[in-house]
Amino acid sequence: MLGAFDQAAGITLVWALDGRARASTANVAARFLRPALSPVTIEVAVIKPGRTLCFLEIAAAGADGRPCARADLTFTLAPYTPP
Repeated sequence: MLGAFDQAAGITLVWALDGRARASTANVAARFLRPALSPVTIEVAVIKPGRTLCFLEIAAAGADGRPCARADLTFTLAPYTPP
């Protein structure tokens, strides 16, 4: 589940920043609420995009629509310069 959170947050962040920065995961704090029934739906929200840090929240729900996990992620940002 943590891998899915990190992947979903990274994809969302690249989209939100329009490819202007490279992002690396700095911190993940996850709370697992109950077992997840497949398929799992993950929703990502960019809380605060800054110049060097970006904060995101994730909510996951199982097939029954009930929340199964939540997470707060922090990404470090570095300017992207194409080769």
